[in-house]
Amino acid sequence: MKKYKTEALVYLNQVKSFLEKNEQAREYFMKDRDVQDFYDKVLELSEQNLEKSGQPELSVEQFEELRSTKIESEKKLQEIFVQTKFGGFSLN
Repeated sequence: MKKYKTEALVYLNQVKSFLEKNEQAREYFMKDRDVQDFYDKVLELSEQNLEKSGQPELSVEQFEELRSTKIESEKKLQEIFVQTKFGGFSLN
């Protein structure tokens, strides 16, 4: 397991706390998404920000990128599976 900087872990806990308390934000960012995967991505981006700017906070653009990455992943999954009148199958 990777060892993360304390600042990134504190920031992750702040994000978790905010999303636990704010149902609308939680729904917006994590609806039908693996929660642990989302938090792992937040932590990775936070670490990158610490290295670049010395601050762990994610920008609005980074949060939107996390959200759009989820949407793009779902679209790709939908493209792999094809439904016909005979049933569904995978294109992989």
